[in-house]
Amino acid sequence: MTTGNTILLTQTNKTAGMDEGVHRPSPSAWEPKHRLSVPTPLCPRKGTSLVPPAIFFYGTHRIAVCETAFTILDIRLIRGLAPAFFNDGVLPEDEVCFEMCDLFLHCVLCSLLHISEVSTVVSHQTVCKAALYADSHTRLSFCCVCRLFPVLKPMEKCHLASAKMLTLDNSVDESLNLGARLDVQTCTPWRAPIIWDGMFISEIWDQRHQTEGASVALTVFAVGRYLDAYLWDFLNSSEHYFMLGLPVIYYVFTDMPQKVPDIKLPHLRTMRIINVKRHSRWQDISMMRMKTIADTIESDIRHHSTHVFCFDVDQVFTGRFGSEALGDSVALLHAYFYHLPKERFTYDRNPKSKAYMETGDFYYHAAVFGGSWKSVKALTEACYQSIMEDKKNNVEALWHDESHLNKYLWLHKPSRVLSPEYGWDPSIGYMNDIQVTRLLWAPKQYEKLRVP
Repeated sequence: MTTGNTILLTQTNKTAGMDEGVHRPSPSAWEPKHRLSVPTPLCPRKGTSLVPPAIFFYGTHRIAVCETAFTILDIRLIRGLAPAFFNDGVLPEDEVCFEMCDLFLHCVLCSLLHISEVSTVVSHQTVCKAALYADSHTRLSFCCVCRLFPVLKPMEKCHLASAKMLTLDNSVDESLNLGARLDVQTCTPWRAPIIWDGMFISEIWDQRHQTEGASVALTVFAVGRYLDAYLWDFLNSSEHYFMLGLPVIYYVFTDMPQKVPDIKLPHLRTMRIINVKRHSRWQDISMMRMKTIADTIESDIRHHSTHVFCFDVDQVFTGRFGSEALGDSVALLHAYFYHLPKERFTYDRNPKSKAYMETGDFYYHAAVFGGSWKSVKALTEACYQSIMEDKKNNVEALWHDESHLNKYLWLHKPSRVLSPEYGWDPSIGYMNDIQVTRLLWAPKQYEKLRVP
């Protein structure tokens, strides 16, 4: 490899006279040109004018970035560069951390990439070791700026002076400290609390709910390969962290009851295993759980539990998930969207779907939802009805049951919202407002686990 080699990130079939604002080809029409021993080309701009590209150096490599040469979908092209540098041994990982951050941040500032893609790429592709940057404050700060860039769009702030102004789920909510977390949003516009670490004293909540006789049903589906891959870790970790001190009944829905692991449960915690049909598509498994939950609430849960929490199985409890989460209608802020503007939320924007939304309040994650048994029954029945109406019209919502859940919670506001602490993806990387994680996404293996 000779000094001066250039990796040119630009368009390979540029139409003559094409300028900004004109539709660009799909990502497949773009490709990196590797090891070109030619001078760095100029970038096409409006009309026939040419301007120098931004240059980034990687040892003996150079990368030229034209501002007009990317769309957000081309993130995979840039992501593909990092392994080449690791494998060629051009730079150690720590140097790549700095250099890749430089490139990504430039692309964000040019509006070629979005901050959410940058955060994910940096978290996945680099290992930033602060100790190695002790003698280079510039490089350390550059890496940190790039990794923390998403938090530069702050959440809105709670407009209430005290918790007494909340629409209370219960009287103990008056003791919530809405001002304990000035870095995040602690209440919604409709005066529901958003629960973050530092806002509550756990002993107060536990004592009140124990006194009032609260009990919880936990529903989880472990169908097909998901049972072997995730169920034991989910149940075992739940016994360490979920609603400790309260009666809990696990409702495990599976197509292989004989394979459900034998978890030793203490007094007041029991398990019921319910055989369910395995649908041919994973999308149907996801959507049809709404009917199964609603039917089970009617036939069994409502006779034994005051509250219901519904979970995806590919998660692991890592911290307290306690009675502070109990409310009449409980939703979870999606970890990927809580710092993004509403126009970035992935609502279903197909007018033919019953899940159609132009806008909303937040983007909620269907991996965790709950509330009183009456509220959860109403939610799951409504979502199931909407799913079936879509099926009659040969329509499928963008994110299946999650799209319908978001539509329902927009029309019927939750009385309690859980922060992303209660459902965090560790691959997002460090975020300074996530001070504790209570439930983590397990590594995804969709290609191995999902039915066709």
